[in-house]
Amino acid sequence: NLKGGIYQTLYIVGSSATTLDYLVLEDDVSAPASTKAKIRFINLSPDAPALSLELVGDTTAFADRAFKTNTPFKQVNAVKSNFVLKNKETSAVVAKLDTVTLEAGKIYSIWAKGLAASTTEPTKLSLKVTRH
Repeated sequence: NLKGGIYQTLYIVGSSATTLDYLVLEDDVSAPASTKAKIRFINLSPDAPALSLELVGDTTAFADRAFKTNTPFKQVNAVKSNFVLKNKETSAVVAKLDTVTLEAGKIYSIWAKGLAASTTEPTKLSLKVTRH
C-alpha cells in the first residue's frame, strides 16, 4: 500500500519469475549537511546471508542486513568512495563497487542484488547505486 504525501521506492525482488515479491521503502528526502551525502544500504539478494556494507577508509557501518531489510539513511563524507559487501558471518568480501562519487547534498540507496549462488555475470551478487 503506497502512502500519499511521502516519497517511497518500490523494489521488485525474487530469484525467478515465479517467486517475485516486492519491498516498499519510505525515503528520507531531508537534505544532509552541506558537505555530506546521505546513504542507506538494502539487501535485495534472496539467497544471500546477512550482509554488511562498508565504505573503504570510513568507519560508517551499514551492518547485518538480512534479505529485504535496510539500514536507516546515514550521513557520510561527499567524496569518491569504494564499497565492499561482506558476508556478515564470515566477513568474506562477496562483492565490490569501486569509485562511486557521492555528491554533497545528494541522497543514495546502495543495494545488493543478484544471487549469492550464481557465478554468471548478469545474476551474480553485486552492488548497485540509486540516487534519489
